This record gives sequence, structure tokens and C-alpha cells, in this order.
Amino acid sequence: MAHRRTDDRSVTSAETFLPVGSSFSRMRRENIANNLQLTTAHQYFYKKSTSHITLKGDAAYRRNRNRSNRWTAEFSADPKDAYRAAALDSIFVGASERLAKMLINRQKEQQKTVADNWSGDVRLNGYFAVPHTPDYINLSADIHVEKRDAISFSDYSLYMNSTSATDRLLRHVTSPEVAFDAAVKATYAYRPDWGNVRPFYDFKESYRDAELSSYRLDRLAEDMPEYGELPSSVAALMSCLDAPNSYASRLNTQKHRVGMHIVYWLPGKWPSHSISITPEVEWRIDHLTYHRDLLHAKSHRSKLVFLPAVSWGFDICPINYRLTSAYPNLLNRLAYTDTADPLNLYQGNPNLKRSINHEIDFSRSFFDYKKGWHFYLKACWNVTRNAIAHAMNYDAVTGVRTFSPRNVNGNWGMNFSVDYQQPINKKQSLVFTAVTDVNYQNSVDYVTERSVVRNLNIGEKLRLNMRIKQHIFDLDVAVKFLHATSPNTHLQTINSFDFKYSASAQIVLPAGMLFSTDLTLYHRTGYTDSSLNDCHFVANARLSKSFLKGRLGLNLTAFDIFNGLSNVTKVINAQ
Repeated sequence: MAHRRTDDRSVTSAETFLPVGSSFSRMRRENIANNLQLTTAHQYFYKKSTSHITLKGDAAYRRNRNRSNRWTAEFSADPKDAYRAAALDSIFVGASERLAKMLINRQKEQQKTVADNWSGDVRLNGYFAVPHTPDYINLSADIHVEKRDAISFSDYSLYMNSTSATDRLLRHVTSPEVAFDAAVKATYAYRPDWGNVRPFYDFKESYRDAELSSYRLDRLAEDMPEYGELPSSVAALMSCLDAPNSYASRLNTQKHRVGMHIVYWLPGKWPSHSISITPEVEWRIDHLTYHRDLLHAKSHRSKLVFLPAVSWGFDICPINYRLTSAYPNLLNRLAYTDTADPLNLYQGNPNLKRSINHEIDFSRSFFDYKKGWHFYLKACWNVTRNAIAHAMNYDAVTGVRTFSPRNVNGNWGMNFSVDYQQPINKKQSLVFTAVTDVNYQNSVDYVTERSVVRNLNIGEKLRLNMRIKQHIFDLDVAVKFLHATSPNTHLQTINSFDFKYSASAQIVLPAGMLFSTDLTLYHRTGYTDSSLNDCHFVANARLSKSFLKGRLGLNLTAFDIFNGLSNVTKVINAQ
């Protein structure tokens, strides 16, 4: 049994690059959550000399209560905040004419949700040796059942360049869902002297029965109830059903995978030198029944694909190739428009195709464990055909975004990394480590028009570790560099740096006491949002003492001694 209460408050500053110029948004969110969880788990194990069976089962109940408030504003130009999200504070009190002129829209919303979730799992795994052979049979089965009931209320107000709400939505939403997943896999391992052959059959079935009923309580006009309450009669509630944004969906998916993993040990200098081939065939069957207002759809898909994988090399130098495939969700292929959020519309796309990904990786390692050094390098390359992107069309006047999935080509990337460790003295009490990572991604998406972004990320970590008797000292330097460019002329080039300098120590004191500390300096530069270009120092310390031969411990911890911690995360996605 576990209970957790969290009080989260966040401020977000975002910039979206568009053909008509960037849009800038600011958001403040407060959320209080109370979560209760009850779990039980059981296991049965049966073993004989030639076989064993493991049976595991668990069940859980989770009850979640969330209350949140959100304030958002979107601008046509950089609001140039004096502090993080200062523009948001000014625009909601109407204190700035400058910000009012560049304001596209602003929103505020309060929401509360109650959700109950019941789930259960049963897992069976069996291993059976084949008499008079080194072969064995492996059988496994998994069953997962889940039922979720959620009820929410929300009060949403949208302001379009004015002081009064141009749109107020008072919603009540119920969203029950039932899920069932089952999987069975059988593998036979044939192990001759020259390698091994493992034919397998894998079957998976999933079922989802979901409903969402959305009620626009604001349509009751003078009979509209208070926030968090329902109208006095069922008839009144049904009269304000938002049919275009309510649905019932039943999806059943079956996957049959048949294949064989073949490993052949090649004669040569290394006993582990081998080649492995995994020819695999996947047959996928999908059935969807979907009802949404005037849309009544029954969709069926049956596809058979070949997904091979090949590896060659030895333990310290393998080369791998794999072909994978992903099908678009049948829901995304339906022709409908979701308008539940007035500023974020969603449309399906019946023309979505399957995406295919090719991936090759190579690694090589050199080491001498006795001398304490190693050198490891790895290189990867991947390309995706018909990648599924969530395309966005943006209305610069209203700030309305319309999302729709579509296939795009041109997505590929490569990565190269080196990990080197070398003791500096013979006692190996002073060790130097360097880790270099270079990643390049050519990312294609659709943001009002076809968008291409080329991202080069370079990271370097240097560490010096020193041990003096029982004492341990570390010095670390890390830097991350992002260089993002685009052939699209409206996208600006980004050159950003994230630096981290740290020192830590663990010192054994008399009387069995242990003192540890870590000092870290964070520095960011190169961001157009000046609030992200910062520098802060964080210091922590701990003093500990154990008693009764380690059975009892006492710790005194000083966290963020100089109040320098900044809980700021920056995210720059591929676009």
C-alpha cells in the first residue's frame, strides 16, 4: 500500500518556428495530486532436474485525485521577459500595452479529475530439457487485464485580443476503458556443435474498449451548474452532449510472428566468431469499430511483412543490421475532426502508409582488465521511409493549430561514440576517463509547410578519479553543444552550449564517520530566451555514522546549501 501527495508548479517558455515567423508562448501550471495504490503479488516455482516452471501473479488498484490550474498566453513576437514568464503575469492583469499589441490569445483553465484503475497480471514461464540432447524448449504466456474509470470537470476560458472571454467551455467528461492483452511464445533451441538454431512462434492479442462522453455544461445557459457539479436531471445532462467530440471505440489486434534465429560459429582465431541470421515473418490483423457523431466506421487491416536481422563478428566486434516496420494506428486513418480544444484541432488521415526503418550498428572494444584500461567505440546509422509525422498547420491570426498525421521522407541519422579509460599510475589509484558522443539527425516534419532541420549534437565528458587509502575524490567536466540549421530560410540557426563543472569527495573520518560532498557549477549560453542563459552553483554535503555493526544508521544531509539549484529543463526537439 502506498499513498503519495504531490504539489507541482511549473513555468514554461516556448518558441515555435513557423514560415510566417516564430510564435512565443508562456504557460504557468499548478497541479495537486493525491494517489493511492494497493498491490499484491504472488509467485509459484516448480523445479525438477530437467525442467522448471514459474508462475507469477499480481493485482493492483490505483485511485488518483488531481486538481490543476493553468494560465497560457501566445504572442506574435518575443515578449522579452524580465524574469521567467513575466509576460504571463503582465498580460493577465492588463498592465502592459506593449504586450497587448503582440498578444494572439490567452487562456485560463481549472480542472479536476477522479480516476480509478484496476489491473491484474498472470505470467507463466516454463523450461523443459529434451532428453538425451543439449536442446531445450521454452514456453511462456502472459495475460494482462485492466479497467479504468475516469471523470473530470474543467472550466476553460479563451480570450482573443480582448479583456472578456470570447469562448467559455464548462465541460464534464467520462472516459471508461477496458483493456486485455495476451501473449504466448514457444521456442525450441537446437544446439549442435557448430552453433544453434532456435525456431519460434510468438502470438499476441490486444483488445481495447474505450468510450468518451463529453458534455458542454455551458450550453445550459441560465441552468448551467457550478464548476464541479452536474445538472439536476439526466435529461438536462444528455441535452448538452458534445457529440462531435464523443466517441465509442473497440479495437482488436492480433500479431503472429514466426521465425528462426540461426547462429553459425565460424572457424578461426576467435571461438566466438560467428554469423547469425533471423528471418522473421509477421502477420498483423486489426479490427476497429468506431462511432463518433455521424461517423460510423468499421475498419479492417491484414498485413504480412518480412522483417530480417543479420549479425556478423565476434564478442568484441559485432556488426548488426535490422529491418523494422510500424503501422499507423487505425484511429489515425479515420476521417474526423476533434474540436474539444478550440486552439488545437486534430484531424485523421485515411492515406497513411506503413513506415519502414533500416538500422546498422558497429562496435569495437579493446581492453586490458589487469591494467585497468579500455577503449570502446560504436557507430550507428538509421533511415526511416514513410515516417509518420504529426503535421501542424498554424493560423497566425488566431493561434489555432490543426494537427494531422502524414507520411514524410528524408528522416535519417547517425551516431558515433568513444569511451576511453586509462589509469595514470601503476596502483590504478588515479584514473582518467573520457567519453565523446557525436549525433547527427536530418529531421523532416511538416509545420504549415515541409520543414527540414539538421541537428548536430556533440557531447564531451572528462573525469579524473583519485583514491587515497579509503578516501575518494572526483573531478568532472562536461559540455554539450547543439548546432541546428535548416534549408528553410525562416528557421534560425541555433548554437547553444551547456557546461557542467563538478567536484566530489568521500572522506572517512575518525569514529567510523563518513563525510561526503559534491560541488557543481552549471552554465548555459547561446539561447535566445535570456532566462535560459544562466549560471548557478549547487553544493551538497552529508555526514553519516553507523551503529550496531551497520544495522543502524544516522545521516545528516545539507542539500543545496547556497540555494543555487535551478530546476529548469530546456528541450529542443528535432524541429
